[in-house]
Amino acid sequence: MIGFSACSGDSSESEQNDRNENAVIPSVEATQARCGPLPLVERFSGNVKAENQVTLYAEFSGVIDEVYVQNGDFVEKGEALVKLNTQVLEQQLQQARAGLKINQAQLKQAKANLSRTKADFNRIKQLEEKDLTSQAEVEQAEAELLSAEADVELSEAQVEQAESPG
Repeated sequence: MIGFSACSGDSSESEQNDRNENAVIPSVEATQARCGPLPLVERFSGNVKAENQVTLYAEFSGVIDEVYVQNGDFVEKGEALVKLNTQVLEQQLQQARAGLKINQAQLKQAKANLSRTKADFNRIKQLEEKDLTSQAEVEQAEAELLSAEADVELSEAQVEQAESPG
């Protein structure tokens, strides 16, 4: 079986003859028809995007020791995806605990100093009532008392900061 095809227009014959003299005649290829399967696979280039995507981010960084899921696996909310190396985090926790102990000790020191300074201030105030001390000594005792109170407040804030998460 052999097939041919041709095209014709509605133009008049004289116009066609004029064009045919200047036009290039296209070549025609004839092939024998045959029966056979058509390819069912098509190849296309492009990007595939999932209908539901979730952006993952780490709350904190670390070295991954083990991966529990593979790319494309279905996971449930709260399911562990990886295991992190906790050695660095444990060291940071130990340092934070040590820092808290230091701050608590400094708070005790500041409270003891405040207690001693209050006693000195009260003694100087008693001497002032009896006119046995100068005004400069009273002012100095007041300044030391204010300084000791500020040290206690600072130490309390440092302890609070060391106890806070994050």
